[in-house]
Amino acid sequence: MKKAIKILSLLAFILIATISFAQPPNPDEDPNTGGGDELGGNAPIGSGIVTLLVMGGAYAMGRTYRLNHNRKK
Repeated sequence: MKKAIKILSLLAFILIATISFAQPPNPDEDPNTGGGDELGGNAPIGSGIVTLLVMGGAYAMGRTYRLNHNRKK
């Protein structure tokens, strides 16, 4: 049961993070025109990388703490 709660909370966090980084389209652009931006548009890559690095660092710190905590016992 605990494993299912962990998986569901991780999925919820990922979905919330993905939705919060979504950006609305420019109101000045006409959607009916054929030209425009390249594929992918103006996707903010930097904030995703920062999120990935923070989550990886938190995981590594937790893992290190758990390994050291188990050795002391």
